[in-house]
Amino acid sequence: MSNFSVAGLSSGLDTTSLVAALMQVERQSVTRLEASETRANDQIKAWDLITKRLEEAKTAVQAIRTGSALTSATATSNDTTKLRATSRAGALPGTYRFTVESLAAAQQITSGALTSGTALTGAGTARVSVGMDQRGLSIVSDTFADGTYTLELESRTGSDLTVKVNGTSQTVSIGAGGTFTLSDGSGGELVLDGGTGFGGGDDIDMGTIRYTRFTADGTTTVNNLVSALNATGGGVRAQVVDTGEDGSTPYRLVLSARGTGLDNEADIDLGGLSAFTGGFTTIREASNAVLSLGDGTLTISRSSNTITN
Repeated sequence: MSNFSVAGLSSGLDTTSLVAALMQVERQSVTRLEASETRANDQIKAWDLITKRLEEAKTAVQAIRTGSALTSATATSNDTTKLRATSRAGALPGTYRFTVESLAAAQQITSGALTSGTALTGAGTARVSVGMDQRGLSIVSDTFADGTYTLELESRTGSDLTVKVNGTSQTVSIGAGGTFTLSDGSGGELVLDGGTGFGGGDDIDMGTIRYTRFTADGTTTVNNLVSALNATGGGVRAQVVDTGEDGSTPYRLVLSARGTGLDNEADIDLGGLSAFTGGFTTIREASNAVLSLGDGTLTISRSSNTITN
């Protein structure tokens, strides 16, 4: 006996709807999984947000514990082309009006007329110091070796003065007249005079002095002097400038302080060199940056154009 089946229109059944219904039943499990995945992703995002907020809270609490949240401030300037402002911890809030009275400038001087950079300087000793004159000190005698020295005046106890010379500490005795003698460590000595008041017990400002010396002989040229002053890293920079004027003597030796302000003003002694017996002329005076606060009753003066307090 043979088997047979009837489908579709012949069977009278809606097979399309039946298949769709069966597929929908099968799809329900997939839909439930997708919904579970969506909920899981939403939970992960929620926990990420909670973690971020907890970290922010932790940072805020730490800032309060250390005090930085209570002391931080932001400084702004209404004209950054003239004044840039930044703040540090502990700055008090408020609005401040400054008037810039003057800017800090570096000292600059020029020699008299020279025939060229190869002109001879003449025999003698060139000396440049920064910080010595500011402390009322003067040179009595000097047999230091040529070079640049950092003299750090550290402390005084009675007639004993502790000074570091290029990092090496030495304690020297101050005479009644205010003189004391430093050693360069190789047999040379520098005798300085602080005056009778210093010898009698008056204090001078402790701090750092930069001292440069260079010995010229009969063959030393102006260019040699320039190279020696620049190589030592002392208180000034030197250069020979051709002005293009004055016929056969158009050249000048120009010395510029390495730092701005009165604290970096250099005491320059080239009087022992015959090429400079005519002395030097000031091109630019050393000056401090000066600000007036408010109506000008209070002024602030610093050697640098960056004022930190």
